[in-house]
Amino acid sequence: LVYQEYEQMRQRKNALTFDDFVPMAVRILKNQGHPGKAHVIVDEYQDINYGQQVLIELLAGKQADVMVVGDDDQTIYEWRGARPTYIIREFQSVFENKPHTDYTLSRSFRFGPVIAQCAFNAISTNTDSAEKQLIAHRADKAAEIETIAGSDANRFLAEWVIDLVKHASVQPSEIRVLVRTFAQL
Repeated sequence: LVYQEYEQMRQRKNALTFDDFVPMAVRILKNQGHPGKAHVIVDEYQDINYGQQVLIELLAGKQADVMVVGDDDQTIYEWRGARPTYIIREFQSVFENKPHTDYTLSRSFRFGPVIAQCAFNAISTNTDSAEKQLIAHRADKAAEIETIAGSDANRFLAEWVIDLVKHASVQPSEIRVLVRTFAQL
């Protein structure tokens, strides 16, 4: 009931929310018969949803050169409709009128080989993923790995991080926590 009243008031005042921008742009482009741009570049393509995909297609039209950048294993906005299939398969079929090239960037500068292997082990179980390697650029970058499980895992993890920061003088920016799903946190 509150949401319904909010929406009615918002519409009376012609107020927009962030969620209105994509469908509004799609509606305008469809109504005006937009011919498309010459070039379209999309970053974080793994996080687009259906509405954003339609917007990209409308902006591109038939003639645009389209470049997208993203990592299907970093799709984190599934709660708002993002699907890795857009970057894995659908890009090639939607923009098949243009030649395309895939570049796989497998080398990470963020962490060493221990974290790279742990991350690779975690993402290798993804059911809808492009096959790729994960290689640490710096083989000398050390890491400590600890597996935490059980009903007290969150409490233990929080206490451990506090101890690392307060008593071991570890900078928070040097701590990484890997989980299979966000629900595990």
